[in-house]
Order: sequence, then C-alpha cells, then structure tokens
Amino acid sequence: MRIVAALGRRRIRDASSNPLMDAAIGTKVPRTMKSCHKTLGVIALCMSCLGLFPLVSQAQLKPGDPEYRFLAGDKIQLTVARRPSLNQQLTVQETGVVTAPIIGDVSVADLTLKEIQIKLFQALHDVYPSVKEADVVVEAVLQHAVYVTGEVKTPGKYMFAEPPNLWDAIREAGGPTGGAALDAVRIVEDQSKGGQSRVVNVLEALEKGSVDQLPPLGDEDTVVIPSTADTYTGSFGVTVLGAVAKPGLYRLQSDHRDVMSAILLSGGFKTEAALNGVKIIRAREDGTTVTLEVHMKQYLDSGDSSANPLLEPGDTVNVPQQRNWKANWSLILSTAAAIATIGYLIINIRRGY
Repeated sequence: MRIVAALGRRRIRDASSNPLMDAAIGTKVPRTMKSCHKTLGVIALCMSCLGLFPLVSQAQLKPGDPEYRFLAGDKIQLTVARRPSLNQQLTVQETGVVTAPIIGDVSVADLTLKEIQIKLFQALHDVYPSVKEADVVVEAVLQHAVYVTGEVKTPGKYMFAEPPNLWDAIREAGGPTGGAALDAVRIVEDQSKGGQSRVVNVLEALEKGSVDQLPPLGDEDTVVIPSTADTYTGSFGVTVLGAVAKPGLYRLQSDHRDVMSAILLSGGFKTEAALNGVKIIRAREDGTTVTLEVHMKQYLDSGDSSANPLLEPGDTVNVPQQRNWKANWSLILSTAAAIATIGYLIINIRRGY
C-alpha cells in the first residue's frame, strides 16, 4: 500500500545500530544501556509534564498530520489503481464509518490515515483479491473551518474545501436574518494567528454587487453578525442619554441616521422627556464641541424633516427631562392623597349615621 506524501516517509535504520531494535531481535543489550534508556524515558516523561517537552494534542493536529485521528465530518479521498469506479471522496459519518463503493461501511473513527488505508485495503482485497496493497491510496481532504454566529438562520461551524470569502460563509449559514446589521459584520481571527478582529460593511458590498470582493476567511476564523437592536461598542455609533428607555451607545444605520431613529433604538422617549429640548453634541476635528438643539415635537407634529437632522459617528444625543415634571407629579400625588382622605372621612361619617 502506498502512503501519500502528506504522511511523510520514515527511514528505518539498520537494526544493528539501534539498541532497542537489537533487544527486539534477541541481541544481548548491556545492562547499563537498559538503565540508560529507562532513565531517558523517565526524563522525557517529566519534561512533558513540566511543559518543557510538550506533547501534541489532537486539537492541535490537522487531517494532513500523520498522527491525526479522524472524526465525524472529516473527509478522505479513496483512489484505487485501474478501478476508477471505486475512486470516491468519503465522509466520516456520525457513526464513525465511511461508506465506500462495493465494500459498504468501514469503521474508521479514531484511526490515523495510515490505519484507515490498511482497513480499506483489507476490505477491498476481500472483494477483489487481485487488488494489491500498492494499488490503494487514501488521502486526507483538507478543509477550512469557519464559525458563523449571530444574526444568521443557522449559526454553527462550517467546513469548506477552499478558503471561503465572507459572503460564502454567511450564505452557507442560511443567510442573514431580517434583524442582521450587515454594515457592521466582524471577522475575528483564530487565536493561533493573533486573534485580531475587523469590521466589514457587507451591506455596501451587496448594494454595489461586489460580494466577490469581500475579504477571504482563514481556517478557524469566526464571523459575527450583530443585530440592529444590539447596543454598539465600535466607532460608528451615537450615544443616546437622558429621558429615554435604554440610554447607551447605538450603531448608526446606513439608511436610518436621523435623530428619531437613534431615539427609537434606545427604546423611545420616556413620559417626562422634553421633546423641544433635545440636543446633539458633536465633536470637531480641532477637539472642540458644538451643541445643536432639535425640536422633536415639531417633527412629530408636522413631519418637518429639518427638525430631525442626520447624525454623525461619535455624536451624543441628550434628551432632557421636563423641568416641572417632578413638581407636577408631586402636586398630582398630593391632590390624589387629599381626595382619598376626604372620601375616607365621608364614608366613615355616613357609617356613623
């Protein structure tokens, strides 16, 4: 059976030059040599425990590595010389088997590529005695894993034969939901590559018809599609403060950048909000700020768009509270208490009679 190049080739040294091999074939090994090998074994074990000579875990291996043990979802390519009908790409199923032509199911879970190759050859040889070991070749099909989370229809881990771009991954996850904020999609690199992240405007690429130019994804990258209702922590947001339901930092929408949209994102006005005193605080490039006053009541009453201006990234919207709101409520509460007291007295007087 021929082993593919990805597994590498190991050259076996002459047995006479290897003390361990000498022991295996019966050659006398000096007692001091045996003691030396035991000592070296103990030292290697201790170094592994201390992390000085780290052992490679299954999680660090890839399907192309000789020691990798295949799991459900992994793929292999079976090639049989002079029998093209048997050539096929096989996927390890959840039950740990691959289903090959003619020979049916073969259990390969937790086996290395070399062990899988031996099992497939044995199964084929039982059906086709003329098949030789060198005729059977099994290769690992390398895949690129991408994690897609957030506002997509089916979040999860997806495997690609070739490195996908950002839109390929979103589409494979069922596409975006109606609440997806496609103008703020985040790509997070795998920690082994630095764990850097960046924000990509997928919505703009869709509008321009240039999704094929979106950035490619690396193996083990994570794609995060935020919700339009989520609060935002990036640099393209506005802060909404004061008499609103949920004060905070919210992401600007490409098609909803006005003051009212930002207020709606924050849950809307509270009862005590002063609609004619809304202010926009905007930072200038020279470090100073400018304050703009907005009459939201005028916009709500007449629909005058000039009273609902567009916001810029970094703006702060402050919705003040009515000055006499607390005083009015105090008056209302005191009046209600007085009425209740009078009613109570009247009822008691009538009962007395």
